[in-house]
Amino acid sequence: MKKILAAVSSLGMALSMSVAVPMPAQAASNSGSTEFCKSIIVYFPGHTLGDCISSFQSNANAAATKYCNFIRDEGLLELFGFANFGDCVRTLKGL
Repeated sequence: MKKILAAVSSLGMALSMSVAVPMPAQAASNSGSTEFCKSIIVYFPGHTLGDCISSFQSNANAAATKYCNFIRDEGLLELFGFANFGDCVRTLKGL
């Protein structure tokens, strides 16, 4: 009986230790905005990929409006597959 309790205790400690190990940051949750930023950054002068991704992480609504204004003003809505400005904003807000 003591051996079983010792084994169960060891297993419990091992499982609780694995939960306490910090996990590396994952960008997968923002993969849509990352992919969009990779495609738009070549057209957006003076901005880096990091600037674009950061803008979506800090305020997706403002970022969507900013980039859609740029896309519209440059005549790139169709190139990016958007029907109109509103479609662009809705899509980018959802990234």
